[in-house]
Amino acid sequence: MEATAATPGGGGTRITVGAQGLQFDTNRIELSAGAPSTIHFENNDPGIQHNIAIFTDSSLGTNLFRGEIVTGPAAVDYRIPPLEPGTYYFHCDVHPTMSGSVVVKAAGGGGPPPTATPATGGGGGGGGGTANPSTVTAQGLAFSTTEIALPPDAPSTIHFENKDAGVSHDIAIYTDSSLGTNLFRGQIITGPASIDYSIPPLKPGTYYFHCDVHPTMDGSVTVG
Repeated sequence: MEATAATPGGGGTRITVGAQGLQFDTNRIELSAGAPSTIHFENNDPGIQHNIAIFTDSSLGTNLFRGEIVTGPAAVDYRIPPLEPGTYYFHCDVHPTMSGSVVVKAAGGGGPPPTATPATGGGGGGGGGTANPSTVTAQGLAFSTTEIALPPDAPSTIHFENKDAGVSHDIAIYTDSSLGTNLFRGQIITGPASIDYSIPPLKPGTYYFHCDVHPTMDGSVTVG
């Protein structure tokens, strides 16, 4: 099956992709080149988290878009940045075996291989931050600490090590455990792997963190 783009007024395309039974309802997404597009994503798996992330290819070397993870049943509109004509790869970060291809077509079809510039949707990576980062490890479906201390009003770095082989984890920071306001969402990585998360400046106070993939892995962030 394939999800073919419908062209709304004002350019770009809009398609619908569903997830149910731990699989997408399509393994091929078609978008138009050179304009923003919208993927209306419907997660129909109750209590299970899914998203759509787009990469240049299945090596996952360059991420072009990462959609917010949603817990089913729920729906979200993903705003995809303009992509060059070519064939790309998409999957669910939480369940990487849910995957397929994204075909971006120029007017009249065809086009050169992809040369898109990476643009992420959510997800934090390296660069910047403090000289002495905090280190947090995930192993055995548990974090190595339930308390993270960060400096106030300045960028900081969390060095995150996922030691759970074949399991995906991240660190996301919220104002509190209600998850009402997200302050930072780190890129999901599949272990064994590590990454430096660049945390934006936070005001003094106590916040909440957890793994988006395994929300029972959680703790507090003390700033100040």
